[in-house]
Amino acid sequence: GHYADWVMYSDALLAWPRAVAAALDAEYGTCAFGGTGWIKAANPFVPPLPESWQFYFDGHSRLTGEKLFPNPDYVIVNMGTNDGDRPTSTAIESWVRQVRHAIGQTVPIIVIVPFGQMNRNMITAALSKLHDRHLHKVDLGPQWAYGLSHYGHSSSASFDGLHPRADVTAEYASAVTAAILRATVH
Repeated sequence: GHYADWVMYSDALLAWPRAVAAALDAEYGTCAFGGTGWIKAANPFVPPLPESWQFYFDGHSRLTGEKLFPNPDYVIVNMGTNDGDRPTSTAIESWVRQVRHAIGQTVPIIVIVPFGQMNRNMITAALSKLHDRHLHKVDLGPQWAYGLSHYGHSSSASFDGLHPRADVTAEYASAVTAAILRATVH
């Protein structure tokens, strides 16, 4: 019943990325696999994000001539929880450079500090080293971490202590959207 609970409470059609895309009037695509991280592989068959973002699946690139096509309006990533306290700064810097090359110089790249505040210091350190005026950090802060920082301990915000429940995801989507708009509207 463990995975059935995940499906019951974590419907991707109701998750915050879809709601953020709707609020930004954007189509969205999700490049994700449960358990992966900046440097942590989800399993032996799914490498970390910096090694896998450019593929639909093994051997099938999503790049055309080293570029994403069609070019996105935004690149938004919420990654870092699964890495724990591992040193992710170098991997984050490398990923930003790779993505920047694939999307051009003006598309906003938004790196979200995980809601549970995991890996916050490493993300902040990496982004501060990159001088890119279209690179933005979104950090909702510790007030949004309640119930999302203790895996295996359910709360009013999360069935598993890590992922927002469907009934509170709209609040997270609204907060993320507002932060993105503040960061990207000049």
